Amino acid sequence: MSNEDSVTIAIMGATGAGKSTFINLISGSHLNVGYGLESCTSEVEVTSPFLLDGKMITLIDTPGFDDTVKTEAEILRLIADFLSETYKQGRKLNGVIFLQRITDTRMSGVARKNFRLFRKLCGDDALSHVVIATNMWGKEEPAICEARERELATNDLFFKPALDKGARMVRHDNSLESAQRIIREIIGFPPAPLQIQVETVDELRPLVETDAGRDVESALQLQLQKYQNEVSELRDAMREINEARDKAHREELQELSAEMRAVQSKLARVEAEAQQLRDESAASRAEHEEQMRAMVEAMSAREAELRTFRERAHAQQSQITQMEGALQDAERRAQEEAAARDRAHADLKTTAAAHEAELARVRREAAEKIEAQRREVELAATREREQKALAQKEQSAQREAELRKLRMEAEQKAAAAKREAEAELARKEAALKAEAERKHAELERAHKEAERKADEARRAAELERAHQEAMLTAEREAAAERLRQELEQRAEEARREAELEAARRIEALKAEAAQREAEAERVRKEREEKAAKAAREAELERAREEAAQRAEDARRASELRAAKKEAEEVQARLEKMQAELLAAEQRAKLAEMAAAAAAKPPSPPPTPPPRPTMSIPKPAMRTYASEPSVPVTPRALAQERWQRAYASATVQTRSGFYGVLTTMWGNFFGPRPTDR
Repeated sequence: MSNEDSVTIAIMGATGAGKSTFINLISGSHLNVGYGLESCTSEVEVTSPFLLDGKMITLIDTPGFDDTVKTEAEILRLIADFLSETYKQGRKLNGVIFLQRITDTRMSGVARKNFRLFRKLCGDDALSHVVIATNMWGKEEPAICEARERELATNDLFFKPALDKGARMVRHDNSLESAQRIIREIIGFPPAPLQIQVETVDELRPLVETDAGRDVESALQLQLQKYQNEVSELRDAMREINEARDKAHREELQELSAEMRAVQSKLARVEAEAQQLRDESAASRAEHEEQMRAMVEAMSAREAELRTFRERAHAQQSQITQMEGALQDAERRAQEEAAARDRAHADLKTTAAAHEAELARVRREAAEKIEAQRREVELAATREREQKALAQKEQSAQREAELRKLRMEAEQKAAAAKREAEAELARKEAALKAEAERKHAELERAHKEAERKADEARRAAELERAHQEAMLTAEREAAAERLRQELEQRAEEARREAELEAARRIEALKAEAAQREAEAERVRKEREEKAAKAAREAELERAREEAAQRAEDARRASELRAAKKEAEEVQARLEKMQAELLAAEQRAKLAEMAAAAAAKPPSPPPTPPPRPTMSIPKPAMRTYASEPSVPVTPRALAQERWQRAYASATVQTRSGFYGVLTTMWGNFFGPRPTDR
């Protein structure tokens, strides 16, 4: 069939637009049909040719640019490679059908991007060979669908620019007649190259430098810039979180320092009171010194507790540093992923075989996960700061109230004891000097009791404060442990996600390897089919040669039968001539005998004058080496000539009847006059 009788049409559209269903309906093929969001066409497929209006129609099923398995760059590479290879083989498309669901409530940004990329593939010059078919008309109200059709045809953001360039817009109601009508729209179009074919084959451009490749690259650049901005925002947020955490720790250290200064001021005040008591009574100096040593030891113990608390705070700071290191590791992994994506993007520019849609999806997922983690961290930090602020406020208020209460109680007790001691001392001095010692001892005991009570109150307050600080430390440690567990859990989730991503990539590589094996198997089968076809053609050629040989043999047998028939006729004529020759010989003998009898005189006459006489030659004698001499009679000579003529006629059967007669003429009568 000539090229004028064959028509090639490409079917394009978004995933789920009904491309495979349309092809199966009109061609009777059995392509996979998807009914969900996942694409069922991941490769370019060519249907078996079918007849329509005397033309052999071949349809090409292409995957959508929003494919769920392959990236946008991979789909562009598949379609461009297929169209370039067919164009190199001299095959051009008669037209392209772009399917659009009329049920879509609005044409999303992805759909507009897909149609823009479709226009870049075709080019403005080939838009006159494009038919835009809207399908799925029976799934919604006709009025709504007609309104959407008008919007698609009249809006500059949708199909209006393509329609202005010569494209046609038709309806498809999912019937065979409708599909055939759409195909008939394209049957009359002459074959013409698409823009992507001219750019890649005629102009020898790499895919990334074509209009469609530049469109995909610009979209990827925008996605990359967006991802980099998100990563930068995430870094700033993490930096703010770290600064807030450092500020909170600095505030805690300042609070500890303030508490330390308060304790030191209390110690100074107690030392001043002890000095005053030492001035008042030299006898109780040793006891005061013992008390001071005890207080110093208590303060040393308190300082040891404070050092322990500082060490714990330092340990918490180290844990926080480790957490920050883990966060930095996560940030570094994010940077490494960004660098890997950058390298993948560079590979796309150099090899033009990109996996950018998958990368964009991974970027979106990573950005969403990082954003969710950032929000969780911010929320946890905010809650922790609020809880800490509340707890610190409550603890500060409690501590201040307790300190005020203890201070007031100590001051009241000290004032009361002092007043009692002064009154008792005055009475003792006024009454009896003898009882001064006893009063002084009572005063000392009262003073000691007051100091003991004050010391007990102070110790109780310190123990309560230490208990609260221990509880606060435990809460901080628990919060740090929870944060560490959350970070470990997130790291484990990130590791599992990385493993899942690696497993998905391995599965993709396995699928690609299986696809390549299937392609190799298909190529092998095609080669085997070609070899079998060549063998059948060789067998057919041998059969033709054998048939020709048999025909030649039959022709030769027919000629041989005709020659034999001619020889039989010649033999009959020879036999007839032989009979005539024998009759002539007999007549000659009779004539000779009559002549001899007539010539014999009854008596010797007188000698007549001599007259010419006819002499009859004697029969020639043929001598054979193994036979005795036999006289050659005319009959034997005729038989010998007849045998030579028959042998010559048998040998020269293919020369025809004329040759046989010529041979016999030469044998019997000598050469023809024309041969002399």
